[in-house]
Amino acid sequence: MSNPNNENNPPESCTKEIHVKPNTEGHTETVNAAGIAHGGVGNTNINVVQAQGDKELVEEEVPALVQNLNQYGDDVQDEKKKIADLQRMIQNIEVEQAKQRRQFEDERREREELQRQMQRIEDEQAKQKRQCEDLRRENTDLRREIREFQSQIQNLHEVIEEKDNDIRQLKDLRTAAAESKVQEPQDAVQETTTKDKHGREEGKTVTQKDSNPRHVDALLAACRGGNMAEVKRVLDLGQVDINFRGRGWGSLTPVMEAALGGHREVMELLLSRGADVSLVDKDGNNTLHLACHGGDVGAVELILSQDVVDVNARNNRGQTAADMARGRGQHQLADLLVSCGAR
Repeated sequence: MSNPNNENNPPESCTKEIHVKPNTEGHTETVNAAGIAHGGVGNTNINVVQAQGDKELVEEEVPALVQNLNQYGDDVQDEKKKIADLQRMIQNIEVEQAKQRRQFEDERREREELQRQMQRIEDEQAKQKRQCEDLRRENTDLRREIREFQSQIQNLHEVIEEKDNDIRQLKDLRTAAAESKVQEPQDAVQETTTKDKHGREEGKTVTQKDSNPRHVDALLAACRGGNMAEVKRVLDLGQVDINFRGRGWGSLTPVMEAALGGHREVMELLLSRGADVSLVDKDGNNTLHLACHGGDVGAVELILSQDVVDVNARNNRGQTAADMARGRGQHQLADLLVSCGAR
């Protein structure tokens, strides 16, 4: 402490340490009281009182601060726990989102595969539909062809029936003509018989000694061209033998010329006037050979109906009528001859 009686001496500063021990355990407060002795500025007593008030204030606020601090620590722990829970929740959400993304990707791939399968099915259905349509058209065409074929068969039956009637009528006409035919003078006709190498008779060659050559040429030309009116006109003159031979290629008779040209009506007229279809030309071809060479079915059927020509007779080259028809691509005629016994 300083001496208050010595006013000449300067005041001494004094520092006191006041130790305050509050009721709270583990805390020690130190209060410094500053003063000036001998009338100095500071007052030690006032400082002590103030320190004592601060101590009491501190002692009052410490429990609240401690409580607040504990509460704050609890709040921090709760917040940490909430944050940890939130992080776990976020992690779970991310895991679930990843799972859902995988599921979505799998479903997308499955959907695309399903769409591809549906497209393949649609393509296959379209293909089958086109095939069904093609089959339907083919079936329609086949039915139409069957109807046409049946119609052709019916027409063929009608034609065969007509030809049978024509053959019967022609036979009747031939019989009537043979009965009414006037016997020709024997010295006007020269007849020779042709035989094969085995001595079998193949056909007869009949020539007219005194026929008019001009009328003969006209008759042969008319028979070759199928001119029915000219054939009838020349025959009505009565100046040409019906079996006279021409002077040209093959020495053909009028009925041979008509058969070669496929003129059935002309052949029927010549047959009604006594034409002989069993005669042969210089190459050994009979009328059936020549008709097959011409390729007319009607002419061949007419000759066969006369039943006077051997269907297997051979010419000088060893060919039958069927051989000649087949060689010229007339397969229908060849089949017809085979059906009539041709070998």
